[in-house]
Amino acid sequence: MDKFKRSEEEYFAREEIEKRHKLHRDIANRERGEHAAKDRATALLNLRRNSEGMKLLLAALDNDPRAADAMLVLADAYQMIHRPQQALHWYRRYLEILPNGEGAESARQNLRTLTGGGQHEVIRSIVGAFRSSTPPVGTKRS
Repeated sequence: MDKFKRSEEEYFAREEIEKRHKLHRDIANRERGEHAAKDRATALLNLRRNSEGMKLLLAALDNDPRAADAMLVLADAYQMIHRPQQALHWYRRYLEILPNGEGAESARQNLRTLTGGGQHEVIRSIVGAFRSSTPPVGTKRS
């Protein structure tokens, strides 16, 4: 009886180990696929094939909405093609998921730049000074 019980426990332990191995293989395969998609997208973006690269990144995000690396590359791509609203969205999403990630400081710096806390602040101050010195329409300067 004791021998039978031990073999039953061994069977279930082995089954549990096999489940864990399968789970680890699935996770590793998914990560390899995500990195491969990100690498392909980055290569396409470097070749200035922006729409193809961005489609790959968006597909990766459809498969895994928490793929932070894809978000960061996508945000950079949107910034590169002068689409600041989309870039802001993806930088913010990246920071929501990985606030202390490898690209977090870069994402924060890009957010500051895009929201006017960087080089655009000088331009805004010049425009503001120009607007304040321009009289409203229909009034005369004295």
